[in-house]
Amino acid sequence: MVTRLLNISFVLLILIFISCEDRLFLEREPELALANGVYEFEPGGYQFDHVILENDNFLYSAFPCNEDNTITFFNIDISGTYQMSLIFENDTIFSRSVYLNEIHNDLIEITVLDVSQGDSFIISPLNERPSVMDGGFGTMGFYDWQDGGEPTLLNYLKDEGIADLKYILQTHDDADHYGGLNDVVNDGTITCDDYFTNNSTDLPAVNDTLFFSDDVFGIMLHYGDLPTDILDSVETEENNRSITMKLVYKDLEMLFTSDIEVETEEYLLQQSYFQSFQNYDILKVPHHGSSSSSSEDFLEYVRPKLSVISVGEGNPWDHPTDEVLGRLKANSGSILRTDINGSIRILTDGRSIQTISGQK
Repeated sequence: MVTRLLNISFVLLILIFISCEDRLFLEREPELALANGVYEFEPGGYQFDHVILENDNFLYSAFPCNEDNTITFFNIDISGTYQMSLIFENDTIFSRSVYLNEIHNDLIEITVLDVSQGDSFIISPLNERPSVMDGGFGTMGFYDWQDGGEPTLLNYLKDEGIADLKYILQTHDDADHYGGLNDVVNDGTITCDDYFTNNSTDLPAVNDTLFFSDDVFGIMLHYGDLPTDILDSVETEENNRSITMKLVYKDLEMLFTSDIEVETEEYLLQQSYFQSFQNYDILKVPHHGSSSSSSEDFLEYVRPKLSVISVGEGNPWDHPTDEVLGRLKANSGSILRTDINGSIRILTDGRSIQTISGQK
């Protein structure tokens, strides 16, 4: 009898211990731990899409781009207290204050340059010269929503000490994409190996590769005329002739779409470039968030973890439209906009993504 009671007591103690362990596990708070010069995120049992760190000056976001959901913050500009929030399906599921020390790491960087209404991107691999894709209006602009005629791209390159580019890519023949590139070329102090447009005969063919470095490359998905069975007219409008490219680095995949509209989106879907179970990490939202792009079908297949919109405050077309923002919120984990967040820096080691931006 005594032995039986002891056995029962032992079983009860085991059950209580397991119950306490489960409760302790569930009550663990998410943490950021400094290891090997970066802050690694421990979710503490929470399910999440991405993590945000925020104070009055900086907005940092981090996303996984591999199957083990690695989240890492590579750069913290200033030591101090930040509000850490876990986001799941656009809802904040956990939030608390954390103190972080300043850290900096050299990584692959993609800059979404705030050129107001227009596009401009700087792709900076490690151990290779940067490349530029589009340049905003530059000095061809006039109004504030056109960046007030400032040579923003040229000034940025000079401020960063960049005097030699590998490539310049002009996605199509619209002034809010090539104006700032003209500034760079006409200045005469910045060189590049190749200047490609969507009409260049030496641009890699569709499905071929453009190497920005040995391990950072772009796969051409589309440029030039569309097949006539896609169009309502016999001629492809310039927006739909834009260079569309998938940038790849290890597990990272970013989709550059320039100003493509729904006809090119439909064409891309027909080419089986997208699979419903395989999300893109980052989408450059087509045509500044115009209602003529970012169709429901397209976004349902791309399903980006992060969408970035390059757009000018006060533009006369009301880009991005409420219609597009609604579709993005339903199909994208997070949205950053240059009219709200300014220039956006994207850092990655190919396993995790960190963005650095601000609040205008």
